[in-house]
Amino acid sequence: AHAARSSIVVIINMVASPTPVDEPAKPHLPQVLWAQRASYVLITINVQNLRHHDVDVQEKHIAFEGTSEAFEGTSEDVEQFFKIDFELHKEVKKDEKKVERRPRGLQIQVPKATDEWWPNLINAKKKPFWLKIDFQHWKDEDDDEEDAPAPDAGFDMSQLASMGAMGGMGGMGGGVGGMGGALEDDDDDEDDADDAEEVLEGSPATPKQSA
Repeated sequence: AHAARSSIVVIINMVASPTPVDEPAKPHLPQVLWAQRASYVLITINVQNLRHHDVDVQEKHIAFEGTSEAFEGTSEDVEQFFKIDFELHKEVKKDEKKVERRPRGLQIQVPKATDEWWPNLINAKKKPFWLKIDFQHWKDEDDDEEDAPAPDAGFDMSQLASMGAMGGMGGMGGGVGGMGGALEDDDDDEDDADDAEEVLEGSPATPKQSA
């Protein structure tokens, strides 16, 4: 009888025990793209189909949390949770930040505390896998200088056409670059040679002078 009561107690405890609750999924690390100018940094947290987000920008720290829908084509509407925080290379002016939601994610533009070019967005001996350069908005420090004009810049093709109409360049004959005039001169020389041969053939023989 005692063994029977023990079995009953065990069975009751097993039935009455609560069902374990599934732990929340581990958050994903979003891809972070960055570009800069001397006066500000441009950061894009690449989370497509972003539904909810919370971003905290401090003088030298940025934290982000957000959820997104599943990609198009999936059978279920399942949200994914993203979270990331990182220290900036140098301080920024947090009160002047601009945050805008874009199709590719969340874009943050924040002025630097001091106008200068940063070697990297964060201070790290090795660049993390989630940090990439935003080549669409990237600009190097040397790009601020204006490019020197090409050697033939400013040459007007209409001037070339007008020179041909005025008889060429430098007295070399009519046409473009005097080429047409040179061909015409050759034709004139051939006509002069033909005329000289006709005169020689039609003229009387020159009498011999007596000794």
